[in-house]
Amino acid sequence: MKIKSKATALVIGATAFKIVLSIALLFSASTSSNAQEVKLAHVNTVSLMQQLIVKDSIEYQLEQLQKEMQLDLQKKQQELNANYQEYLAQKDSLSKIMVKMREESLREQQQQLEVLPQQYDQAFQAQQAEFMQPIRAQLEVAIQAIAKEEKYTYVFDASGLLYNKGGIDITDKVRSKLNLAKITGKAAN
Repeated sequence: MKIKSKATALVIGATAFKIVLSIALLFSASTSSNAQEVKLAHVNTVSLMQQLIVKDSIEYQLEQLQKEMQLDLQKKQQELNANYQEYLAQKDSLSKIMVKMREESLREQQQQLEVLPQQYDQAFQAQQAEFMQPIRAQLEVAIQAIAKEEKYTYVFDASGLLYNKGGIDITDKVRSKLNLAKITGKAAN
């Protein structure tokens, strides 16, 4: 079963989130007065998303779902193997019609088993998106609140910036608004 790693899925989700958030902020800023001073800030949404995921135990829930899917896949594989062994043991005593019916049944079971990992991947991704949606919304609300309070015209995601030396980093303010523990050191932002 090939399920994307949580880190990869998180980065993909965070990238999509960054794009949507940037567009939303740009459109909201473009509707304001043109004479207004442009005030820029940046925030590290990846760091914040990781903290929110841990806080809400989403990572644990996704791991449990993945384990359940893998166990079910193993169970179905064992059932197929048992059915095949039973067929081999009885094959010589079965009529030609019964042999064809059992072989067709085994083929169908094998085909179902072959598509199951893809179905589980899709179900896993859908569940992951469902879990992440409220977290993204919570993060967006917090970022917009800080931007409004401090009158920022644009807030960019720091992980998407090609160059960033200094500037106004509001990650800790957003972290505080979300009631997340402050991270110290280089991994903080």
